[in-house]
Amino acid sequence: MYVCNRSSFLEKLIYQIGVTRVMEYSGSAEEFLQTAVGEMMVSLNGAQLLSAQFITFKNYPAVEYQVEIKGHYKFDGIMALMSNTIYHLSVLYSPNRANSYREFVDSFEIL
Repeated sequence: MYVCNRSSFLEKLIYQIGVTRVMEYSGSAEEFLQTAVGEMMVSLNGAQLLSAQFITFKNYPAVEYQVEIKGHYKFDGIMALMSNTIYHLSVLYSPNRANSYREFVDSFEIL
């Protein structure tokens, strides 16, 4: 996690990379990623899923989403399924603040 700090929490950007190993899953990658986003939403109290779109990220199946949390913060991210691993890249920010989500995501490399 990387925090770009300003004077108050509302002016912070929080960049996060999560990695989760998956033993196995049934169904398509899209169904599995849809379930993963749904489970994430259950854990975010007061959050609303604004958009979710299936994409290809670095040649892997992925879902790109945007969430609003209690009207005060936004949370943009991508969950990509690469073999048996989910890579979750996200940025938490104030809707009043510009963020570099696209550059953050585009700069991510799997080594």
